[in-house]
Amino acid sequence: MSFILSQLIKKKLPEWNEKIFGIKDLQAICVRERLIFVESIGRRAKGEYLRFSNRNMIILRANLGEGERRWIAFHELGHHFLHTANHRFSRGTARKMDREANFFAAVALLPKYLIENENESYSDGYYPAEMLRIRFEILREFRI
Repeated sequence: MSFILSQLIKKKLPEWNEKIFGIKDLQAICVRERLIFVESIGRRAKGEYLRFSNRNMIILRANLGEGERRWIAFHELGHHFLHTANHRFSRGTARKMDREANFFAAVALLPKYLIENENESYSDGYYPAEMLRIRFEILREFRI
């Protein structure tokens, strides 16, 4: 899965795994991809990716911590690049779609050069521990 997935992502986002993506990058990608990106108060789900007939949307719950906000936003962007179905954010990894979106987001936020010399107890206090665990798993298993 990882080699094929990473090649597909690199075609869509050549700087993936080479730079640290932020919200401004996400916003620029959304403009390029004609995605609507909004944050909304009172949402039950932390994040959603919705496809409409001619417009797609990423919705985040407002007031998330900055690290979690970036992880969820890029997770949902991963669904845009990799899948064709609507989706609500889930930390779970049982569903293939969620594993792939987590793969996309973790690598976009922590490129290999940043963590390859760190041990798996690395924590910057910024990103959720679950995302860091996933990122080190990707590094360990796929060397990506």
